[in-house]
Amino acid sequence: MIDISLKARLGKEKEKAVLALEKKGAKIKKGKEELDRVFFKNLSDGIDKNTIFNIKKEEDKTLLCLKKKDGENGKLIKLESLVADEEVIAEMIKSMGYEELFEIKKKRTKYLLDGMIVNIDYIEDLDYFIEINKTVSNEDEEREVRTNIENLFDYLDIKKDEYILDSYELLKYNLIK
Repeated sequence: MIDISLKARLGKEKEKAVLALEKKGAKIKKGKEELDRVFFKNLSDGIDKNTIFNIKKEEDKTLLCLKKKDGENGKLIKLESLVADEEVIAEMIKSMGYEELFEIKKKRTKYLLDGMIVNIDYIEDLDYFIEINKTVSNEDEEREVRTNIENLFDYLDIKKDEYILDSYELLKYNLIK
């Protein structure tokens, strides 16, 4: 499976973007709050930006999340699994040389539009963002979905130079370092 995802900062344009999404037919699915404990591995020349662990608490469940860049093609691999004991998982991650650096507090409103998930996120200390994603099974679908996401960004008046390719974890790390 290939997770296609693209985001941009909305800032003060958040309400305008939400109205445009609703006009286009986006249906709100739900809103939720998340708290992520973020773990990076320290290297001699900084942190490993290619592999990040999160322990994500949302509503009534806790997830272990791994975000890893594929060395062959640079695509992001994202894996998640339910966790029974958050503190045991945190100790396991630390035992592999990772350090808990900060938390990310997120308020997310999820919309569905043309088979894509459109998230409007407020990330504490960062800003409002839009993140659009869809999971596909092959590279032909990947190209089509990427085009659809870029077309939706065009509709929302988001330019290519405004696309954000870094994860929220890297954005926050760059803010605090």
